[in-house]
Amino acid sequence: MGGLEGASLSVKLKYLTEWNNSRRAIATRYLSEIKNPAVKMQAQPEGTDSIFPLFVVTTEDKDRFVKHLTDNNIVAAFHYPVPCHLQKAYAFLGHKEGDFPNSEYLASHCVSLAMFAELSDEDVNQVIAAVNKY
Repeated sequence: MGGLEGASLSVKLKYLTEWNNSRRAIATRYLSEIKNPAVKMQAQPEGTDSIFPLFVVTTEDKDRFVKHLTDNNIVAAFHYPVPCHLQKAYAFLGHKEGDFPNSEYLASHCVSLAMFAELSDEDVNQVIAAVNKY
């Protein structure tokens, strides 16, 4: 790491707990206020304390859901759109479609909702309302 990156990180570390708590608060709102059975929330195993670097949901019609979010001025993200075993970099392993059905399902059904510490209450309200309206 270079000196500039180190200096930047040393400043950011002062805010890390605050940012983590903010993401947890946003996730708590999503988990408690999104009440749409067409949108499956991510599971949180007992005894864990996630800081929610991502907030991923699944839905059966990903394209329609993303269009609905876009129509409501919500940006959706896709963090893992191609399962590892189907990426060119791993072609030498010889895996094919169908070898890992869970990862393939998730790649085609997962959508990441807005999740960053600086989201305003208004932004969170807008995401929740749009997802519930879907």
